[in-house]
Amino acid sequence: FQAGKALIELSRGEAIVGIVTGSLKAANLKERVRGFMDAVKRESNIRILDMQDSNISRIQSAAVAYAMMNEHPKLDTFFGTSALDALGIAQMLEDAKKNDAEPLRKPRIIGFDDLPETIELVDKGVIDATVVQQPYQMGTVGVELMLDYLKGNRIVTVYNTDARVLRKSDLPEDGGG
Repeated sequence: FQAGKALIELSRGEAIVGIVTGSLKAANLKERVRGFMDAVKRESNIRILDMQDSNISRIQSAAVAYAMMNEHPKLDTFFGTSALDALGIAQMLEDAKKNDAEPLRKPRIIGFDDLPETIELVDKGVIDATVVQQPYQMGTVGVELMLDYLKGNRIVTVYNTDARVLRKSDLPEDGGG
């Protein structure tokens, strides 16, 4: 959901989107796609043109993004659902630049997770935004829930921890990488 809200803000509600997802079958990645779609569904000028599987591979993500750019010349935004998808999309753009096949306009890239290279690419403006999970909170809450369960307390079966969107403006002045 956070990624979709970020796209609405970045695009002012107008975008032609390709989704690169690590897997079409993994429950967590399906949830990320569903949240994205839920966030943008009321935006009449945001269209999802394509969704392809990257097999959670940076190389496959780059190949899928390249194929999408060729098949859909008006595509102006990518959403990558796994940690490697945005990196692969960014790599595709870099490779295109090296081969003088650079797209007329740099597409927006919205990714997921905060690998050091992702943060560096956010700082450079290559990746426009990334959704960042809170692993410390995930671990802490997980242990607390387990302890409550072991004490015989009833616990919720699904517990969502916080996520936030990280943009270049959120990074320190000296860069995030």
